[in-house]
Amino acid sequence: GTPEERAALRGFLVFEEERRGGAPLRLPLYARDDSLPGGLLPLVRGWARGAGVILAHRDERVAPVALDYAADLGWLRPYQIDAVDTLARTIRGTAKIATGGGKGEMIVGLTRRVPTTWTILVHRAHLVRDLADRFEKRTGEQAGRILSGEWTQRRVTFAMLPTLAAHLDDPRAKLLTGLTRALLVDEVHVAPAATFAAVVQSFTSAYWRLGCSGTPMDRGDRKSIYAVGMLGPIMYELDAAELIAKGQLARPTIRMVRCPHDPAFGGLEYPAMYQACVAENSWRNALVVRMVTRSPLPAIVFVLDVVHGHGAALTTALTAAGLRTRLVQGATSGKNRTALLAELAAGRLDVLVATEVFDTGTDIPCLRTAVVATGGKAKIKTLQRIGRAMRLAPGKTTCDVWDIADRGVPALEAHAAARR
Repeated sequence: GTPEERAALRGFLVFEEERRGGAPLRLPLYARDDSLPGGLLPLVRGWARGAGVILAHRDERVAPVALDYAADLGWLRPYQIDAVDTLARTIRGTAKIATGGGKGEMIVGLTRRVPTTWTILVHRAHLVRDLADRFEKRTGEQAGRILSGEWTQRRVTFAMLPTLAAHLDDPRAKLLTGLTRALLVDEVHVAPAATFAAVVQSFTSAYWRLGCSGTPMDRGDRKSIYAVGMLGPIMYELDAAELIAKGQLARPTIRMVRCPHDPAFGGLEYPAMYQACVAENSWRNALVVRMVTRSPLPAIVFVLDVVHGHGAALTTALTAAGLRTRLVQGATSGKNRTALLAELAAGRLDVLVATEVFDTGTDIPCLRTAVVATGGKAKIKTLQRIGRAMRLAPGKTTCDVWDIADRGVPALEAHAAARR
């Protein structure tokens, strides 16, 4: 292009990163040699049309395999097959599938429709195990697993991002990245992490580069553009309303109940304010207990973490109210988590108080009620927590969701408004 056209394109390929208390940082999305992440190409095409620039693009790569339209995908629902085929044909892009839409099943379907070597990247160990087990159950084929203390590679390998990031110079990692022809990243909203970028960029032989998430573009800091750059924009979308209309998700009734706070707490730093107004607030915790006792069981109550003692306090309060309650946190082993979910499903447990370990990747269809006791403003986590209660189960077509509209302290009010 002309120098003017190239300068205009550089001006378009700039991301403004917001900074607290300062002017936004203008960060280029192109390299010094004027190369750019391939996932941005559709956006560049749109810019070219608007700018009156003629853009020529030639892709000289050859697909390593043909799509297998005879593959048995009989366990998938029609909309899931549509998503699989759209992504397989797209080659590069992201699917936005609402929580409860069967994202894990679609991932397995993709590995059958595209019969090549796959690496599926996830960010938590229990997701590696869940997806690998699901793949083996559906296909009868052994899966590879890469996570702390385990490294096996197969045609389809499920790998934990932090583990792979720590071993990128390992010969085993170089073999994996060199042989992988199809890469899929689950929960792509984690993309801005430096480890994410380094790992994804190491898969230079991947012809298919795909992503999926229920909330791929919902980061509050606008850094989802990095996920677009590495994997491509949204090419398939299925939201919760559509799934409810299709009868694939339970319809939630969401209530936010006001909880007043002493305005004097507004002068505290946020950690101290959270401790006083949320974690150790006996009135607010009693409100959570009332929400659970007025709702159908079993229920899950989400807390932020265990550092503030919020989870233990609510577990004690719910138990005192006569509810069979257990706390699930990061230190709870996978074996114990599975046992607690089985007790919940069998009716031997009424309530789980859970930290973010159950925000994603865990199906609990028996849940009738979810209480978001965490506070906070993150859209992604809010949608994930609501989605825990929306899985269908025999006799279940609706669910209850409760949240708390904190009042009197500006920061907590703003967070409640964001969740609303």
